[in-house]
Amino acid sequence: MSSLENIDFLGFPCFGNPDGGFGHKNIHTQSPYEAKYRAYQYERFKDIQPENIQGRVNCIRKTIELNRRGKTPVWFLENDFEHPNLEKTELNLSFEDFLNEPVNHAEKPYNLLKLLGHKLENKGISESVELNAEDVINCSIILKPRKNSGSDSDELKKISSYLESKSYIKYKHHTDYGRITGNPSTSPFHQFSAGEFYIEMPGWEYINETSKNIPTNKVFIAMAFSAWDNDQDTMRAIQTAIKNACKDKERKLDYEASIVEQDHLENISNKIIAQIKEAKFIVADFTHNNSGVYYEAGLAYGLGKPVIHLVRKEDSKKLHFDTTQINHLIWEKPEDIRRELPAWIKANIT
Repeated sequence: MSSLENIDFLGFPCFGNPDGGFGHKNIHTQSPYEAKYRAYQYERFKDIQPENIQGRVNCIRKTIELNRRGKTPVWFLENDFEHPNLEKTELNLSFEDFLNEPVNHAEKPYNLLKLLGHKLENKGISESVELNAEDVINCSIILKPRKNSGSDSDELKKISSYLESKSYIKYKHHTDYGRITGNPSTSPFHQFSAGEFYIEMPGWEYINETSKNIPTNKVFIAMAFSAWDNDQDTMRAIQTAIKNACKDKERKLDYEASIVEQDHLENISNKIIAQIKEAKFIVADFTHNNSGVYYEAGLAYGLGKPVIHLVRKEDSKKLHFDTTQINHLIWEKPEDIRRELPAWIKANIT
């Protein structure tokens, strides 16, 4: 086995083992976010250092989402071929597809505030919480890379100062505030330091007001993921069918459907909870009888959110007995969802 080599992939220090495979060198890596990925023909990535730092953050965020599902993305460049012989836990992803993913910078402070609210909602009003690198990246906040000395997040500082100026939060920063500490040449894992955050009463009032029945066009998609490992194309087709159905022009629908690619039992993430709370309704596909989908649908019902149930025909007999009385849109092909779901939305969502 070759010795570890420190490389730059997506502009961040990471570790890898450049010992062949694919007929080219490839890298198993752990970024400062403790995200695991591989780069196909990684030498070419080393030559590409785009100025689009936000785009690189988008790629890391996607990597973390897949890692939660036990997946390792294999990143490739647009002009490369996807590698066909992947491990069961690996997925091909195109670097360019995520570089230009749009981000609304104006939403970042409020996404951070809502994240703090989720972390503190079951604690005392005077208690504080620390953020880790994954929290920051899930808010699409940029951690700027600095070679050989960790990372510094000027953006996190600015956003925190802005929220404090509005009396929404108080924060007590550490000496290493916003830095990823540790020596990147000797340790693949780093400790992110962001200080202690407190929510002030105006911040709690803002969170409360924005969580009420404010008009929204957001839709949350709940579905299985790991069960589709051997048929990724169908899984993507289902997601596309739901998203397109939610924007059906003929029925004047204009909903934005989103999905968090993460299987779970009861360890439901803050991001999933936040998106369900913000959604106008939920589209839940019970194909493969996934327990996480039942959990997400149950959470939605508990929050008073409408839920539209889908299930593939061959799985319709496997539904839990206490949900069989609920009408399900039964489909055989993803095209059935695209064709029939708009009418279900029009009939059930006011």
